[in-house]
Amino acid sequence: MKTKLTILCTLVVALAAPAGINAATTDAVASEVATKKIKRILLKKKKVMVKKKVMAPHRVRRYVPSHRRRVVRRRVVVHRPVHVVPVRQTVVHRRVRRTVVSESYDENLLGVSLRAVGATIQGEMLNMAAVENPTMWGLGLQFRGKVSEHWGLEFGLDWMQGDGGEVVQTTVPLMLSAYYQFFPDSRFRPHILAGVGALFTKLEYDTGFRYDTVQFAGQVGGGLELRLTDWFGLTADLRFLGLYKNLGTQSSIERECIQSHGGSYCSGLQTLDTSDQWNIGTQFMAGATLYF
Repeated sequence: MKTKLTILCTLVVALAAPAGINAATTDAVASEVATKKIKRILLKKKKVMVKKKVMAPHRVRRYVPSHRRRVVRRRVVVHRPVHVVPVRQTVVHRRVRRTVVSESYDENLLGVSLRAVGATIQGEMLNMAAVENPTMWGLGLQFRGKVSEHWGLEFGLDWMQGDGGEVVQTTVPLMLSAYYQFFPDSRFRPHILAGVGALFTKLEYDTGFRYDTVQFAGQVGGGLELRLTDWFGLTADLRFLGLYKNLGTQSSIERECIQSHGGSYCSGLQTLDTSDQWNIGTQFMAGATLYF
């Protein structure tokens, strides 16, 4: 269509042009004028097409009575956030059994112990037998009480007896000691101690002669207590003894022997060295303690 309009405009211009104008000039001008007119026509048509509205066909709604209307309920969908569950790791905890003892369990408690005792003493007594101071065994009682967290006092009363063949020796030690516990709140409680006391000794020779004496003693040592509960424990001690023999003079002992048995029984006293007044020994004891 554009081509037809261009040809038509060219003819019109050619007919209306004067005869004296050059034919080539007339054709160029006519062509330019026709081109401009065509552009203006096409631009107007484009604007008209843009302004036109395309109307959708009208849709007739059907009337539905209210009692026949259906109520459409929308389903509410709740979207829960997705949680990423971490992988659980299984951790194995080892269970350690511990004996729990209260911190103030023995501040005001008294401990009573029954113990077995053994002692070996080196040295001579009256020099009337080949073996004097034989190894002795026996039983004893021990009383303990704390005066502070670490320090305490111990009182012991034992009975020991030993048979040396020619002499039977019976000794009753009576000792008072102070002890120090290193770990008073632990289950295992090592301690050290030192004390003084007296040993009441009876010598019974096979000749029938009997002699009683008192030996003053000092002791040092250490041990261990195993506390099983708040009110019960086991103890074991090793102690070293130093004994002073209070025998008296040789003449007094010999006189006593002669008065009771005659001179033939007391011949060994002639070699008695009364200047040797010291003996040494070791003592072992183990027992069980109840606390009140």
